[in-house]
This record gives sequence, C-alpha cells and structure tokens, in this order.
Amino acid sequence: MSLNRFLIPLLIVCIFFAGLYGLFHLQIGENLDQTLPGHDQNSSIQSWIDKQKSIVVFSLDIPINMTIDEIEPIASDLSKQIQQTALIQNIQYQNDIDPESFIQLIQDNLPIYLEEKDYTQLDSLIAPSYITQKLTDNKKTLMSPEGIGQRRQLLDDPLGFSHLALARFGQLQMTDDIIQSNGYFLIQDRSKLLIKGRATFDMANSAANRSAAHTLDSLVAQWNQTHDAHTLDYFGTFLVADENAEQIKKDVHLTVTIAVVAIILLLAYYYRKAIILVLFLVPGVFGILTAAAFIYLIQGQISGLALAASAIVFGIVADYSFHFFTHFKENGNAVKSRDETMFPLLISAGTTIVAFLSLLFADSKTLNDFGLFTSLSLAGTLFFILTALPLILRRFEKGIKFTKTNPLDRLFAKIKIGQSIPSKWSMFIFIGLTSWMLYMGIDVQFESDLRKINYYPDELQQREIALRNTHPTTEQHLTMLSVAADDHSPEWNNEQLADKLHELQNQNIIKSHFSLAPFLISKEKQQERIARWNSYWEQKRTPFLHSFQNAATQQNWKPQYFDRFYDMVENDYQTYDLNDFIASSDNLSDMTLTDEEHTEILTTVVCPIDQVDSVKQELASLSGIVLIDNMSIVTKIVDSVKDDFNFLLLYAGLAVFIAFLLIYGNIELTLVSFIPMVLSWIWVLGMASLLDVKFNFINIILTTFIFGLGDDFSIFVTDGLLHRYKYRKEVMGQYKTGIVLSSVSTIIGTGVLLFAKHPALQSIALLSIIGIGIIVPITFFIQPVLFRMLISHRTEEGKPPYSIANILFSIWGYGMFIGGSLLSVAMTFGLKMLPLSTETKKLGTHRILQKVSGFQLDILWKSKKRHIGMENLDFASPSIIIANHTSFFDILALVRLHPKMVLLVNEWVYNSPLFGPAIRYADYIPAYQNMEDQLPKLRQLVADGYTIAIFPEGKRSEDGTMGRFHKGAFYLSEELQLDITPILLYGHGYVMPKNEYYFKDSPCDTVILPRISWNDPKFGSGYRERTKKISTYYKAAFKTYIESTACLDHAYAPLLYSFYYKSPILPWYFRIKWRFEKNNYEHYHQLIGTGTKRIYDLGCGYGYLSYFLWLRNNERTVIGVDYDNEKVALAQNSYLKSDQVEFTVDKAEETSIQDADAIVLADTLHYLSPESQQQLLIKCDQGLKPGGILLIRDGISDQEEKHKWTEKSEKWSTQLIKFNKTNGALHFIKKREIEAWAEHHHYSLSIESQSDKSSNTLFILSKN
Repeated sequence: MSLNRFLIPLLIVCIFFAGLYGLFHLQIGENLDQTLPGHDQNSSIQSWIDKQKSIVVFSLDIPINMTIDEIEPIASDLSKQIQQTALIQNIQYQNDIDPESFIQLIQDNLPIYLEEKDYTQLDSLIAPSYITQKLTDNKKTLMSPEGIGQRRQLLDDPLGFSHLALARFGQLQMTDDIIQSNGYFLIQDRSKLLIKGRATFDMANSAANRSAAHTLDSLVAQWNQTHDAHTLDYFGTFLVADENAEQIKKDVHLTVTIAVVAIILLLAYYYRKAIILVLFLVPGVFGILTAAAFIYLIQGQISGLALAASAIVFGIVADYSFHFFTHFKENGNAVKSRDETMFPLLISAGTTIVAFLSLLFADSKTLNDFGLFTSLSLAGTLFFILTALPLILRRFEKGIKFTKTNPLDRLFAKIKIGQSIPSKWSMFIFIGLTSWMLYMGIDVQFESDLRKINYYPDELQQREIALRNTHPTTEQHLTMLSVAADDHSPEWNNEQLADKLHELQNQNIIKSHFSLAPFLISKEKQQERIARWNSYWEQKRTPFLHSFQNAATQQNWKPQYFDRFYDMVENDYQTYDLNDFIASSDNLSDMTLTDEEHTEILTTVVCPIDQVDSVKQELASLSGIVLIDNMSIVTKIVDSVKDDFNFLLLYAGLAVFIAFLLIYGNIELTLVSFIPMVLSWIWVLGMASLLDVKFNFINIILTTFIFGLGDDFSIFVTDGLLHRYKYRKEVMGQYKTGIVLSSVSTIIGTGVLLFAKHPALQSIALLSIIGIGIIVPITFFIQPVLFRMLISHRTEEGKPPYSIANILFSIWGYGMFIGGSLLSVAMTFGLKMLPLSTETKKLGTHRILQKVSGFQLDILWKSKKRHIGMENLDFASPSIIIANHTSFFDILALVRLHPKMVLLVNEWVYNSPLFGPAIRYADYIPAYQNMEDQLPKLRQLVADGYTIAIFPEGKRSEDGTMGRFHKGAFYLSEELQLDITPILLYGHGYVMPKNEYYFKDSPCDTVILPRISWNDPKFGSGYRERTKKISTYYKAAFKTYIESTACLDHAYAPLLYSFYYKSPILPWYFRIKWRFEKNNYEHYHQLIGTGTKRIYDLGCGYGYLSYFLWLRNNERTVIGVDYDNEKVALAQNSYLKSDQVEFTVDKAEETSIQDADAIVLADTLHYLSPESQQQLLIKCDQGLKPGGILLIRDGISDQEEKHKWTEKSEKWSTQLIKFNKTNGALHFIKKREIEAWAEHHHYSLSIESQSDKSSNTLFILSKN
C-alpha cells in the first residue's frame, strides 16, 4: 500500500508536467483541407485543384481613356511591390507566351495547324498575281519605320501562309469576361487590369493565411493612399480559410469561456464547497494534459478544429466527476465513493473510448485527431479519478459537510426510475412514435452545400464576385479532363470534346469554353494534316516556286532572303511533341496535368446553372472525358460523409454492444443497456429529419458523442438497477443526480456553440441538444421498463427472471405444440376419410396423439425426460391411471405412454380449436359432465382394451402443492372394477407452470408406482375411504421421491436462475461448483434427514448450499452465516428467498446458534485461526440439539500429497482472483484434532473422503 501511495502521486506528477510540455510544444495543425473527407494529396486532380486554390487575383482600376503604354509602368510597379512581399510568385498581368516564339512554332509546323478549309484560301495566296502584289507590298513595309519589327516575319513567310492558323489563335480568350488587349488581362468593359499570381505560403495553414492577409491588406491600403485613380483590391481562397480559422478561434474562446463559467456556477450552486469546485475540474484538466502529452509523443500535432470541439470533451469528462462527487456528497467518504463508482466508471469510460476510437477510421484527419484526443482525455480523466482524486480528497473530507436540503436534490428526488411499469397505452404510444421516428430517420439529410458549413462573410463574397467576374447564382464553371482511353490519346479525346463544345456553344447550351484543342493536336490528326499538305503541294510545288522566284527576281529580291520560306514549302514534315513549349508557359501548363508517364488536358466551360445537367448528359457519350465540377466534388464529399456516418454508427454500435456483452456476460443485460441507445438514436435521427437538421463532415462527431454519452447513461442506470436487484440497495439516486447534472453540463458545454458564428460549430450545438434531450428521458424511463419486464418484476413475484434463451425455447416449444396439434387434427381428418372400420380409425387417431405428444415433449431438448418404474405399467390389462397435475405438459406425458389410453379432460381442453377435434374423435371423456352418464361409454372403452387416465385433483396446482383428491377416479375404479396405477409427475410444473407461457429447463420425471388392486383391503372399502387412503399414500410416495437422490438435479435450475444477472461470473462459478459439489450437497441433505429441521450453514458464501437444502425439503429452516457482506447481500436478495431461509452477516465463531438440528461447516474452518476454530466448535456444541448432526467438510493437512492441490486451489481463490475473502493466513485442520474434539465432547464420528484429488474430508459428528 505504501508503495502505491508513492508511485501514484509520482506518476500523476510526471504525466502532469509531460502534458504541460506537450501542450506548449504541440503544433496546432491548421490544414483546413484535412477537415474534408477524401482529401487526397497525391492525385493529379487534387494537385490541380490545389494549384487553382493557390491563385491570388489583384484588380487595378484603369480609366477608360488610358492607353496600354500608360498601363505598363503602373502594372510593372505594382507587380514589383507584390513581388517584394515574398508571398506571391509567378505574377502575371499579360500573356506569358512569347509572340515571336509562338509564330516561329506555327511556321515550323505549319501543316499541322492548317485545317481543310484553309487550303481554299491558300490557293489564292499562291496565285501569281497575288505573289507579285504581296512582294511589292512587303518591300514598301520594310522600307517604312513599321517594317523594322516585321522584317523576319515578312522574309520567313512573305505570303502569310501562317496567318491562316494564327488568325484562329488570336480569337482565343480565357473566358467571355476576361479579354486580352495586346496580351494584357482586362475585364470585359476594360475598366480593370487583372494581375494574378500564386501564393508561396502554405494556404492550408491558417497562421500563414492570417499573416499573408495582414501583409496584403497593408499593401492594398498603402497603394490606395497614393493611387486614387487606380484603386487596388485582391481575392484568394486563402481569405476564406483565414476568415474560417479566425472565426473558429473567436468562437472557441467565447463558447469555452461561457461553458466553463456556466458549469462552475452550476457546481457552486449544487455543491457549495470551494474545494469541491476546484477538485471537480482537476480530473478534466489532467485528462486534457494526458491527451496533450501522448499526442505530442505520437504525432506531434493536432487539428485546430479538433481542439475547437473541446467543449464536447469537457461535457463528457464532467460526467465522470459528477458521478464521483454525487456519491461523495451522499456518503462523505472519498475511498468508498471511488469503490462504489469504479465498476460503472470503468465500463462507461471503456465503451465511450472504444466508440470515440472509431473516429480513427473516418476519412478526415480532423475526425481522426478528435477521436484520439477525446479517447486519451477520457482515459486520463478516469485514471485521475480512480487513483489520485480519493487520495487528495481524503485530506479534506472531514471538513466537508453537505446540506441535505439542496433544492436541486429535492427536484431530482421527484424523478422516479424503474419503480413501476408504465401503462400499456403509454407503451403503445411510445412504440408508435418510435416507429414514426424510424420512418422519418430513414430520410435523414446530409449537407451538400459546403458554403452552409463554412463561415463566408458577405463582404468576402462580394469581393470574389467582383474580382473573378463570376455569377455564382446564374453560372457554373465546369472543368473537363481529357485522358487516354479506348486506345486513343488524351489529345485525340480532347479534340472530340472541343468539337462537341463548339456544337453546344452554337446551340447556346454553354456560354463559353476554353480549350487547347486548336493548339495541342493529336498525332493522328497531325499525320492526317501532313498528308493533306503533301498531297496539296505534290503538283503545285514546282510551278509555285518558279512563279515566286520569277516575281522576286523581277523586284530585285535577293534569293537568299527567302531560304526559310523555301524550307517551309519543301520541308518533309513530321509529327511534333508540344510538351516542351507548353511547359515554358504558365498559362498553357495550367491547362495540362503532366507526370512522367501521362499527360492529361484540361478544358474549361462556363454554362448557365440550369444547363449543367444537359451538358453532363451530352458529354456522357464521350470516352476519356472526366468531368470536374464543384458539385461533383461536393457529391463525393457528401458520399464520403455518408460512408463515414454509416461506418461510425455500425462501428460504435457494434463496439459498444460487444463491450456490453463482455462486461455483463449475458445477452439480456446487454440488450437492456443497448436497446435504449438504439431507440435514442432512432429518435435523434427522426427529430433531426423533422427539424431539418442536416449532418455534415463536422457534426458526425456527434455520432460517437451520442453513443458515448448514451452508453455512459445506460451503464449507470443499469448499475443502479442491478444494485437494487442484487443488494436491495438504492444508489439510483446518486446515479440519477450524476446523469442529470452531467446532461445539463453537456448541454451547456455543447449548447454554447449556438453562440458561435461558424455554421459548422452551430450544427454541432443543435444536434447535441437534440441528442441529450432524447437520451436522458429514454434512459430514465425506457431502460428501467425493460429491466423490470425482464428481471425484477418476475423476481418480486418469486419467479426466476426471464432469459433470452428460455424465451426462444418457449417460442420454439409453442411453435412445435401448435404445429403438432394442427398436424394431429389434419391426420385425424385424413384418417376418417379412409375406408376402414371405425375402431381401426380411432385406434389410429390414438397412435397419432401418442406419437405427436411424445414429439412435442422430446423437442423441448433443454428438459431431460426420465421414465421410472415402467415395469409397473400393464396396458394389456386396463386400469385407472391417476397422476398429480401441475402443467399442461402432464397431459402430454400421460398420452405418450401408450396409444390405448383415454383421458378425462376439462371443458377448455375438450373444446380446444387446436386439438379438440382429434381428442373428441378419440373418445376422450369430458370430465365436466355427469360421470354416471359417461359409464356406458367408459365400459365399452375398457372392453376395447383402453386404460383411463384421470387427474384426481381436478385442476392444475399453481405452486406445485398437491391439492385434495376428488372421488371420481376411485368411483370409476369401483364401478368398472379397474385397478389403479399411480403415476408421479415431477418437474413438468416447473418447466411450464399454470398461467405462465414461459418455459424453463428442468428434468421432467414420470414415475410409475406399483398397481393398486381395485379391492385391495389395505386402502379400505368403498370409493370414499379409498380416496382418502390412496391420496395419503400417493402424497407420501411423492414426498419420498422428491426428497430422494433421484431428484437431485431438480434443484439445479432454480439455484442457477437465482444468480442470473447478479454477476457475469456467478452463474459460471455456480455451474462449475455444481459439477463438483452436487453429490456432496445431496449427501448432506440425506444425512440431515427429512422433517422439520433447523439448519445452520456457517460460511454460507452466496448461499448455494443453504438454498439447496431448503429446495430439497421446504419444511426446513436454514440460516446462512458469512462475514462477507456482499455475498450475504446477494444470497439474501434472491427470488428463492422465503421466511424459512435467513442470511446473517457475522463471523462464524461469534454468531449465535440456537436449537440447531444440523450445522454445516463446509470449507469454513481453514479461514479461521486455531483459536477461532476452537471457539466456533464450542459454539456449535452449545447450539446443537442432542441427536443433532455437525458436518465439517475441510481440507486436512495430514494427507500431504493431496493437500498440496487443496492449498493451491485455496491460494488461487483467495489471493489471485480474490473470490473468497480472508483476514490472514489459512489454517487447515488435522484429522486427529477433530477426532480428539469429538471424543472430548461425546460425539459419534465417521469420516469420509470427498475428493480423489484434494484433501477435502467430511467429518460427520452426531451429538449423543
């Protein structure tokens, strides 16, 4: 203990300082893209999207009358200032394609860029008259000042062949809203110059975004102060991210502050102790520090948005503190409070942690971080509460006195949990509403508009519209990606796309498009055009060159001037790869996605929003075209959210269900605890649908949150109900208070998010309030109803609790009974239709009834059927069978014995719609009619060889107690001169008692006693006297049989059920103990004997033996004594408990023993010191009546080899699993010590070994 007191504080201090270090060094990763599910940093599409996001656009006001030459110095100056910020690179305000290089490229590959229609115009360009005129014009141009810059172009292409292609490229614009004037980017009305660049900073980091926004805002402000006529503005997507990050920070500061203040006020009002207020918050702080320490070690950073949801974590963390301190408020003992709450806290935290760990499998880094952070926080909080908090609080507990008149306590006391079953109408209404909620919840919506979960101020939206010249309400931008497909290159597929877009634009389906198809030509088309060029010049090249050279000579042009032109005409053209040229231009490379193996080509389209679906349909037939639009991306995100949502529901639900199953050890308590969670979730989804609350990739954390709190509340309510069931101890008040306070604090912690401006945080708040508002009432009222219906309502009536296995067993049994009965009727009807004698058909019906009855009983596999004394049956000589009656199964048990038997049955059996037609045809006798009128029919049946079976009690016994015998059976015996065959039926009434439709498992015995002659003088003369004497004989025989060793196994099921749901271990422990001890228990029963006895079971433990001895003879009074109060409480609160079975918490050697007929010390003495052993034996001697019996079963140390096994098993039970308590060392007795004591106190002694493996020995001492 001293070592633990040293290690625990040391460990707490180490974690505390490690957490502080981790908290201050933990990087707050603010990559906002990581909040999106499906964010793939490696895909080429994602790379292009990221590149587009990095674009920052500046707009500079340009007066209408300002020339391009006047624009240049201003634009250049602004570009330099932007460049100096080091935040923007690749700054452009005009096209970056070099005109001369581009013209040269066209001239060098001219055939590739000439379309078929161009050759008609080419014919006119090679006409001799045009050649002469053009060369003349060119000479004049070269001799003028304008010719200085055109010399090379006029000499390389004197006739303007390349102009045919260049004219088409000159018509290309990026969009209809942005035009190029001399290469400068202007908006359509030429009022603004656009300058674009790429951000050099990490736009996914909100700190970098904030810094960049501040710097660029300063630049804009300074520029506008000195350039009134040229106002500057800018826009980039990082501004949206920055606004979101800043708003989240503001919201977190505001909401967490409000939440903490409100919760502190709640704590102060309820507990009214400053030290409690401080200690209440410490576990949560320690939990968060624990999470910080481990996350720092594991990954070094955490998502900022994950931290923003910390209010939710605080709400759950506070849940544990509330439960601890509500118990402390009740008992004032820190250690006791820890012990009382340890089990529910452990399983509650364990299942909640498992639920939150499911977020690690979500497709969003933010959700991953939130799941890890929350799980570690809860683990740290739980560790502190269970270890450090009791040690700290114990130092203050003497000075803390709580008032018992707190108004909140009085309010909570009015909430009654599980003390009654609601009316049927209220349950029907709830089931109906739940069905409706289930129907509504199927249609739960997921947010598809990402703008609604982003913080996007109006001012920022207006800047985007103004600077990007977009109209988001009427137009949509689409991007198409041409890829290799169907053995065609991306260029070829891109050409097909361009042709289709031209067609759509001509039809006014799209507004505009920008494509590289005119420039980036496929190999197939290049080859086709080169072939057309070669074919064109095949007959025209020589005449053309002759004409051109003659004209040039006549105008005194030197021949070498036109060498490149001659090469253009005579060149052997080949296909050409344009990738290198594309890479030299940012404008062009922006329109391609290239890696080492693939090139993909982009095309942009602007179309009206109402035509988007039409465009998609038109393009669907094209192969190799991938559509990239915002809605497609959003759809992918929404689909990912749905997948995450469904997975989290399945995982969290399955994880919690399995955890419950492992913790409770049975399916019943698992369902009692889990069903309210399922119902709560159905209502949450239904209410969300009714209130039009949509799920998104942020608020789906509420999936695990609701499951987390739901299983917390369910576990505590279940534990409270189990305490009431096991110990009749009320802890539900503390749990109820803890749950209410926890739910209020959680609503505060998450509800304050309604004050946030960020839509994502607001969506968390509303869904959280709905969830908590539903979980609490369902947990408080539905869960106790399930528990009461399944368990406590039954045990309060002295019946065993229901089990799912037996419920299914009952359904199976009833199904087989109904099916067998209908089969009997159907076969009887078929038999009646056969052309056989009536006697044969009726005997056939009897055989059907016999076989079906046997089948209906044997199909109940959990009930072992035993037939004893079958040699006493003689159906060759008809008789009157009498049997006791406790169950409907009694009828089947008799009918199955022989086909030649008829029963006297009551009215409901005779007229049953299930089997009535069959038994009526089989001549069963209606016992409710006058018996004298039935005599002729009975005589005929006897004459035909039929035995008559009668239940002389006339009706079924409800509690197994045999009733008075009526005279009818004995009257018929006398009248028909038939012997009586007594049959004892035992166990049928336990398996299926009267007025109950629930089957249990137990042996079913049919015991046939010897025949009694109809005129046997031992039983008197006349049926009246014979009724009494045979009744006495029968009941005595029945009592003798049920107390015989043959009925040992009938005690098993009642004993086992008495420990159901009290512990996951107890039923299994009992099964094992029964297997080893049942014969020993039966031996004790036989040694004690019959009759009214007063028996003491000293060291009774859970009361296994005490209840066994009473079950074997309910005339006994059994008093169990044990010093383990928990075991005694479990034994005391059994459905088997009666006034004749008592349990007392006391030390065996100190207990009062009075007028005992028998005392049992089973495995008790070795737990006592030698002195206490002697003290106990003296007590036994003083309390035992003369002629009484003292049974001592214990291990004896004399048998050294066998005793080693005994010692090992005892050490295992007391030290390892601590199933049995001990106050010190074990002291095993010696055989000679008992012999000496017996001789000294004048007891007769016999000794029996009770095990082949261990040294367990039974000493039977009879007091003389």
